[in-house]
Amino acid sequence: MLGVLILGAWLVSGGVGQYQQRGYAPFVHALDGRSELKISTYPAWFPREEVDIPFVYTRRVSADSVFFQVFVREAGRAAGRNPHIESVTIHSFAYRFGNGPHTELLQDYEDGFWMQGDDRYSATSPDVPALPYFEETPVTVEINLTLNGQTYTVEGEMTSYERTTWYPRVFDLLR
Repeated sequence: MLGVLILGAWLVSGGVGQYQQRGYAPFVHALDGRSELKISTYPAWFPREEVDIPFVYTRRVSADSVFFQVFVREAGRAAGRNPHIESVTIHSFAYRFGNGPHTELLQDYEDGFWMQGDDRYSATSPDVPALPYFEETPVTVEINLTLNGQTYTVEGEMTSYERTTWYPRVFDLLR
């Protein structure tokens, strides 16, 4: 019991932190009944600290830009290898804001997973800068791919979001 009280006092004395993540909501599209396409974003850089009051409050905000991630996954599964892929080729993947120009990120890529900004995938895609984050502005994604001999052309919209998470500042000490 004493240990719980000491831990509680330590958490309270450390204050609280706030993390605001900016990005675009994932786009998921069913493909062949066994596989689905998921396009998502993740911050392009580490969060910046906007406010720091020692032992009381910290506010961090994610980068103002994001990278894309494309995943042909097993339907209904969040992660892991897709056992239903015999062959997959992403012929093209592009995005645009409103009626603006298309920015092509990927051509003739032969895998079911790709991450923009990751060195392991940079040789397969042009050197395109991160996607800027615009509050209340959706981004349109367009992808053309062939999965197990069937061709799909998919267009979808990803809405912008800002998500705030609160946490005990003691977690900052554990990083």
